[in-house]
Amino acid sequence: GRRRAAGSGGGMEADTATSGAPAPAWWEERLSRANAWLCGMAPVRHVADTCGLQPWAVAAGCITWFVGFLVWGFTGELICTAVGSLYPMYASFKALEDGDQEEVNMWLMYWVTYALVVLA
Repeated sequence: GRRRAAGSGGGMEADTATSGAPAPAWWEERLSRANAWLCGMAPVRHVADTCGLQPWAVAAGCITWFVGFLVWGFTGELICTAVGSLYPMYASFKALEDGDQEEVNMWLMYWVTYALVVLA
């Protein structure tokens, strides 16, 4: 089967009229079952009807938003705290063990600044 080129006015969809290659039956069947299941959820059905979308598209958008929130919301704060604490802890102990007073002073200033920012 052939596909239309991206610039031929047909987008990236398969040209099913000329190629005879529709979407696989298993995909259509799964999508149909997912839509039927999601139609049973009033909020999803309401948003889908209001926006003119299929229920699976609304659910996919919600899942994408939720994963993004976890990654850049809760998890993002956790990652920033870990990066902002773990390496400086290691470097501070290393400076103390090495006895490098200049390095110890630099890390002491870091921790005082870090504490002010966290407590502010």
